[in-house]
Amino acid sequence: MTTPAAATPGSTPAPAQAATPAAATPAAAAPPAAAPAAATPAPAAAAPAVATPAAAVVPERYELTLAEGTLLEQADVDAIAQMAKTKGWTNEQAQSALTEYGESLSAQSVAFRTQLEAHSEIGGTNLEAAQIQANRALDRFLPADSAEGKTFRSQMTKTGYGNWTPVVLLLARIGKAMGEDTPVGGLRAGDGGAKKSHAEVLFGGAAQS
Repeated sequence: MTTPAAATPGSTPAPAQAATPAAATPAAAAPPAAAPAAATPAPAAAAPAVATPAAAVVPERYELTLAEGTLLEQADVDAIAQMAKTKGWTNEQAQSALTEYGESLSAQSVAFRTQLEAHSEIGGTNLEAAQIQANRALDRFLPADSAEGKTFRSQMTKTGYGNWTPVVLLLARIGKAMGEDTPVGGLRAGDGGAKKSHAEVLFGGAAQS
C-alpha cells in the first residue's frame, strides 16, 4: 500500500494542477439545406364557355293586341309601348306586359265587386237601390254627357273602382240625401222608361266577373 508523503511543516503544499480540458473540436458544419423548389403553378382551368344570348330585338314599332273583352283602351296600349321602348323590350315582352295589366285590372274588379256585395249597408238586396242613388248623385254633379263625366265613368269601369265599396257608399249616401226623386227599381232620370239591368246601373258599365 502506498503511503502518502507527509507534509513538511511550514511548507505550502503545491496546488494540484488543474486538468486542462480537451479542446472542443468544432462539429462539422452541416451542409446548407437545399432551397425548396419553386412551386410550379397549376395550369388555370379553362373557363367554361358561356353562350352569348342573342341581342334583344327592339322593334321600331310595337304590334300589340288587346285581348277580347278587355276594357283597356288604345291609350293603355300606347303607354305600354312607350315603356317598352324605354326599357328595350322585345315585342313579345311588351305584349306580355299589356296582357298582365289587363288581367290584373280584371282581377281587381272582381275582388271589389265581391266586397261590395257583402257590405252590410249597400250590399246584398240593397245593392241595386244603392247603385241608383249613387248614379243620382253622379248625374247631378258630374253628368255623363260632360267630358269629365265620360272620363270618370270610363276609368271607374276599366279599373273596377266603380264597384269599390267606399266610392259606391259615398255616392249612394249623397244620392239618398238628395231625396227620392226617382222610384227604386232601376229607373233613372232621362232613361225614357227603359229599365237598366242590375249590372249596368252604376257608371253605365257592366259588372266584371
